[in-house]
Amino acid sequence: GVRVFALEVQQLGADLVGDVVVHVGTQHDNPVLHQTAKDVETWVGGSGLERNGDGTCGKWGRLRHGREVSGATPSVAHFGQNERVTDDEQFSPSTDELLGNNENFVTQFADHGLALTPKRQLAVMACMDSRMDIFQMLGLAHGDAHIIRNAGGVVTDDVVRSLVLSQRVLGTQEILLIHHTDCGLQKVEEAKFYAELAYEVGMKPWWSLEAFDDPYDDVRQSIGRLLHSPFITHKNHIRGFVYDVNNGRLNEVSADPRHV
Repeated sequence: GVRVFALEVQQLGADLVGDVVVHVGTQHDNPVLHQTAKDVETWVGGSGLERNGDGTCGKWGRLRHGREVSGATPSVAHFGQNERVTDDEQFSPSTDELLGNNENFVTQFADHGLALTPKRQLAVMACMDSRMDIFQMLGLAHGDAHIIRNAGGVVTDDVVRSLVLSQRVLGTQEILLIHHTDCGLQKVEEAKFYAELAYEVGMKPWWSLEAFDDPYDDVRQSIGRLLHSPFITHKNHIRGFVYDVNNGRLNEVSADPRHV
């Protein structure tokens, strides 16, 4: 029941190299292949993605990494090695220009002698959104605070890791959480996103996308995660906000009283 054309697995949970072709919905002797097929079938079934006539998952427009395998048929799910994606014809990389800007920056560099520890003993956790200049919107100077950013500004294990170092080693005692309106994570269908990844690369992600509908509710959840974390030392000064991208205002979010 297993159709495998080439399979090399460096380690369980690592990158998958080569091509794997398996029947979705079929019992496979190999437990790794069986679990992969089972996971993809579950995700596709709950994602609204189009299936082939025989009930297996079909391809869709966003699939760009899969490679055709000789002998493969439409009735199998194909997992291909990640390949370099061709850039958009209108895309132009910025690195060389930015390095030129850095040369100008060096000639005017005025931040000599800043302390390693943040002057305000403050850590800011914010979304990576390109419309938010954290230093400008809060009136911060270099050396004032730690700035931690990720997709959505959500509190994840890695954010806790950074905050633990920030507090326990580098002396911060206050945390600001900043989400914003019109966030990209509000526009993602999480189940469909996972299904596309599983179909395209042949394994499910080990991380959570952390999509949400309401940034205010998600800030409230992030505050709760910090309050409940046994690793966060200083919890008396944790506050959360939603930045309005249309007027620049920070709107404060009250913590969920069940977690205070």
